[in-house]
Amino acid sequence: MPSHVKNVKNKYKPLKKPPNKTTNKEMQDKIEEEAAEPVKTMENAKVLVVEQEIKIARLLAGNDAKVRNRVLKNLKKWLKLRSKGSFAFSDSDFLRLWKGLWYCMWMSDKPLIQEKLAEDLSQLIHCFDDPKVCIQFFGNFLETMCREWFGIDQWRMDKFMMLVRRIFRQLLFKLQEHKWETELMQYYGEWLDKTVYNEAKSPVGLTMHFNDLYLEEISKVTEGQIDESDVHALLEPCVVFFAKSKDLRHIKHVKRNIFHNLMMQSELGQDYQEKFDIWKRASFPCTDINDLEVNVEIQEESDDDESNDDEENNDKDDTENGDAEKEFDVRAGRVNVVLNEIKFNPNEIINLFEKYRFKEFTNAKSRKNIKELIQKFRRFANGEFPLGIQQMPTVQDVVNKFEKFDPDEKARELMDYQEELTKKTVYMPPRLKRKLEWKQKLLANGVNGKTEDEMETNEWVEEENDENELPKKKKQKKVKQNKDEKIDKKSKKQKNPSLNKEKTEADPSESEKEKKALNLMKQWAKQAKDEDSTAKLKKLNKSIEKSPEEETEPSTPVKSKSLVLNPFAAASTSKKNNKTQSKEKLKVKNALKSH
Repeated sequence: MPSHVKNVKNKYKPLKKPPNKTTNKEMQDKIEEEAAEPVKTMENAKVLVVEQEIKIARLLAGNDAKVRNRVLKNLKKWLKLRSKGSFAFSDSDFLRLWKGLWYCMWMSDKPLIQEKLAEDLSQLIHCFDDPKVCIQFFGNFLETMCREWFGIDQWRMDKFMMLVRRIFRQLLFKLQEHKWETELMQYYGEWLDKTVYNEAKSPVGLTMHFNDLYLEEISKVTEGQIDESDVHALLEPCVVFFAKSKDLRHIKHVKRNIFHNLMMQSELGQDYQEKFDIWKRASFPCTDINDLEVNVEIQEESDDDESNDDEENNDKDDTENGDAEKEFDVRAGRVNVVLNEIKFNPNEIINLFEKYRFKEFTNAKSRKNIKELIQKFRRFANGEFPLGIQQMPTVQDVVNKFEKFDPDEKARELMDYQEELTKKTVYMPPRLKRKLEWKQKLLANGVNGKTEDEMETNEWVEEENDENELPKKKKQKKVKQNKDEKIDKKSKKQKNPSLNKEKTEADPSESEKEKKALNLMKQWAKQAKDEDSTAKLKKLNKSIEKSPEEETEPSTPVKSKSLVLNPFAAASTSKKNNKTQSKEKLKVKNALKSH
């Protein structure tokens, strides 16, 4: 490159500005202004802390797994430093952090990665020196789970349930370090009442899952080495929730999974379980489980048992060398977990129930179940196991039970019940209702001493009288209106005594006809159960018309329909005029001569 080109480039280079030379007076003025500015207050510092929390939560909820893991490591350091600072943790601080941690668990995939992440999140409890802050951290975790539980789908439910188990386990380790202090246990119970054991806030599934793992985790953490008083302190929140709950699902679940399981894992419960297994294998040879005699036989060790012992010894050597750690969760590969017995005093648990039994927040359902549990724990305290099947009925008991059974009585009960249903539901026309009522009256009077025939005849006589009342009244009215005619008739009768003789001659025939009509009515009453009443009445009328006495004496004209059906109509009606009587007499004489 030629030299003249280089010189051209150097000509057009921008010149650097000389630095501003400040005098001593200007420097002194700046120092005074900075001294006059107010120092950052505590509020400004708190704002910076909140900004850091929000930033951490956003990074934990990100899509990149590497960024999430890096932020989680930094969070442990940050929590340790922050716990030693002058700013105390508030509930809102922990809620912001748990929002990010919850989404961090949401974004994790594959079982082993999820298990490792759940263990890392549970270890965050140990970042705080103060045990009350640990309980506060755990309580805010439960509050976030109550809030977000309904947003968890079926594919992510298992890992969040595992997270609840792991964090509760680490909290128990922290309480065990501080020897289950009473103040800490009270504070722990308050947080449970506000979150998991609050029916208005906690979902049913979360509360039931917490009750399922409660005794298991206590047994794993303590390994059976816990005082009875500490066990009662851990069970007191469960007793309060049991007495306070209005939901039968919670009441039954707590009773079965906490208090019944507490008795089942005891020595009495284990003995009963062994006895019941033997009793079942022997197909229940005796009626009572206490009558069973168990003979324990010692078998000689075989080669297989020796090989199993060698494997167990190798496993023990590995654990002593530090190759394997204690496992708290069951998994594949012959990884088993031993649940040690939790010792308790049943009398003190009864006192706990009596303490909260009649409080203001209890209800009838909880009091009833508390009474049942008190009775069971009293039997347990007396050395009697109150749960499970204690007796089995024999074949003879079952046979005797069926012999006492009377099928006829049960059939009658069913028939009565069916009649009640039909009366209520089936529609019956008024005509049939009247007929049924009439039959019921007949049966009732038959029981009192009257027969059905008498009742039927009385019914028809009453109906006849009712039907004949109206024409009688009309006749009386006519008689009142025509008094003069009545006087004339009396005078005629006195003048003609032959008419009175004819009337007296006709009276005996009418009485005989009435007797025959009554006999026919009795026959009809007996046959009325099978056939309709109207058809029978027509037949009776025809039979009366065909009788020899009726042939001699013709029937009188009928005014109403009721008299057509009534067999007493011919006997009861009187002849109107004497002329018609005389004519009928002549006809009867002629008929008798021809006969």
